[in-house]
Amino acid sequence: MKQLFYTIAITALLFTASACHTSAQTTKPTATPAQLDFASDSSKWIFTAIQALPQSGLPRYISANYTVNFTAQKLIVYLPYYGTATAGADVYSGRSPLDFTSQDFTIEKKQTKNGRWNITLKVKDYSEVRTLYFTFYDDGSANLNVNLSNRSPISFTGNVVAVVDKQ
Repeated sequence: MKQLFYTIAITALLFTASACHTSAQTTKPTATPAQLDFASDSSKWIFTAIQALPQSGLPRYISANYTVNFTAQKLIVYLPYYGTATAGADVYSGRSPLDFTSQDFTIEKKQTKNGRWNITLKVKDYSEVRTLYFTFYDDGSANLNVNLSNRSPISFTGNVVAVVDKQ
C-alpha cells in the first residue's frame, strides 16, 4: 500500500514539474533589440504581465491576459493587485487599483549602456497610482514596478512587444 502511494505521489510530482516547464517555455519573449528600440522610440508598446510580485507574500503567476497598452496619447492599464491598503484607499469599488485609463501623464525614457530601456510614467489624472517604472531588456522581457498612493507597491515581470501601425 505504501509503495502504491509513493508511486502515485512521484507520478503527480513529475506531471506537475513537466506542466510548469512547458508553460515556462511558451512565455518566452519574442522581441528583438531593434523592435525594443522601435517600441521605445515610437512610444507604442504592450507590456504583458506573467508574474505578480507583491511587496509581501509569495509571487503569483498570472493566468489571465493582464496588460499595459501604451501610446503617446493614452495609457491603458489592466493588472491585478495583491497588497495592503492604507487609509484613503478606495477598497469598496470592487475594481483593482491597477485597472484604469489615463490621458494625462508624463514620460521619461533613458537607454542604458547595456541596451536596456528605463521608462518612467507619472500618472496625473488617476489618484490611486503615482508612478510606473518599466525596464525593457534586449531579449523582450520586462519588469514593472508600481508605486501607489494609498497601497503597498507591487512589481510585475513579463514581456514587451512593439505595436506597429499598418499603413
